[in-house]
Amino acid sequence: MSRITHSLIGAALAVLVNAVAAYSLAGTPVTSEQHSLTVHYSDLSLARPAGVARLYQRIKVAADSVCGPREITGEHFELPAYRSCFDLAVSNAVEAVASPSLSAYYRAQQAASHPHVATLAQR
Repeated sequence: MSRITHSLIGAALAVLVNAVAAYSLAGTPVTSEQHSLTVHYSDLSLARPAGVARLYQRIKVAADSVCGPREITGEHFELPAYRSCFDLAVSNAVEAVASPSLSAYYRAQQAASHPHVATLAQR
């Protein structure tokens, strides 16, 4: 892909993360401040596994930053709103990139972190 295409997709990812954050906060009062992050990856080759893994990590970091806080201070229980926002932001960002290699990597990561879901899907 060209650098321009990477920049446009990066901007689209920022919008998606912003939209997901707004969606996850629908049950709380909306403030005038909205958060979004642009995920740049023009320096990565999505034809290489290392590039795909690095982009996936960048997407996760951006989603974590926008969807936080992850847990209530002093507690070790993840907030449900955080998990919903994070999962949706990552999923939408992966979809927006429209890279078969990134999509396959994402599915593999999901299967590894949720083995019970993969087992049910196989039955």
